This record gives sequence, structure tokens and C-alpha cells, in this order.
Amino acid sequence: MTVLQQIGRAAFRGVRVLDVPAVVEQMRFAALRRSYYDRFWMAAAERAGAKCEKWDFGYHRLSRDGMTAIVRLSDVRLDDHLTLELMGNKALTFELLAEQGSAVPRHVRFKLNALRPAQSLMTETGRPIVVKPASGSGGGNGVTTGITGRGGLWRAAWLASQYDTELIAEEQIAGHSYRLLYLDGALIDAIRRDPPRVIGDG
Repeated sequence: MTVLQQIGRAAFRGVRVLDVPAVVEQMRFAALRRSYYDRFWMAAAERAGAKCEKWDFGYHRLSRDGMTAIVRLSDVRLDDHLTLELMGNKALTFELLAEQGSAVPRHVRFKLNALRPAQSLMTETGRPIVVKPASGSGGGNGVTTGITGRGGLWRAAWLASQYDTELIAEEQIAGHSYRLLYLDGALIDAIRRDPPRVIGDG
């Protein structure tokens, strides 16, 4: 057995044991998300004077005046498949944002069997880094934050590689996370996502 295989197995054992509560919470969150969008689309249809029919797997069919729209959770049929694939590729998204003059975090691409670029980034910035799959995931799946050492980097890379062989390491920047929604170039909504906080009894 190679060193890489040994490390991979050790990482798998660690993730399998440590992530059981996280998986349970993720399942609970998924159920809450489905319930939220059930209410959301029902209310939206009522405001628009449309009929909302709930389907399985998170889908809803909205109908009014002989026209029909299919939605699923937060997804609507405004973007073609290729556009969504492109936007789901984090590496290409960074390039497109940089072309437009937007600031992007310092980042590198790497693979599970070649961690040196990520290690170099961690050394150069002197700050924690984030490891994530370049594409193939969403909602934080395969993403690990707060990485400061080689062991954590191995485990994070192994987890991310379950979604994509191409990985990204980026400088972790403290602050709030904002998600902006545009339609035809106009900002129509903004959400601030705060990190979880725990209040204990000491």
C-alpha cells in the first residue's frame, strides 16, 4: 500500500467518524429547505394568481392562463444547462470575475496527488486556507475551511476529491458572506449568510 493510499484511508476514517453529526444536520437542513420552498412557491403562485402543483423531488409546476413554469427549490428555468455548468465551475468563475475587474481571493488549483501549490499558498499568505472541489458540488459540499497544517490539508483534499479531481485552495478571508441575485443586469435581492454561533454556559 502506498503512502498516499494510507493517508487516504486514514482521512476517510477520520471523516467518516467526525462527519456523522454533520451528515445528520445536513439531512435535517435539506428537509427544512424543501419545506421552505414548498411554502415559498405556494405563496408566490397565490400572489401571481397562478396555480401551484407540488411534485416529488422538490419540483413544483406553476400554471396561469395556459402557461406553465417548472421550478425546483431555488432553481428556475432562466439559464441553460451550459451556463449553469460554467457558473458551477469555481476556477472559471474566478477567471471571469477577474476579467471584469472584480476582486477574487488568492487561489491555486491542485490535485489530491499534488498538494504543493496549496501548501505554498498556505505558507505565503500566513493565513488559513479553504479547500473545495473546482466543480461538481454546491451548498458547501466538499468544502473545508480553517486549514492551517499539512494534516488538515490532506483530509480536506481527500474530501473535496470525492466531488471533483480538480481542486482549489484559496485564502480564507474573514467577514460576512453575501449572495447577490441579478436579473437582466438589475440587482433584485441580497442575502447575508452569517457563520453559526454557539452560546454555552461556560
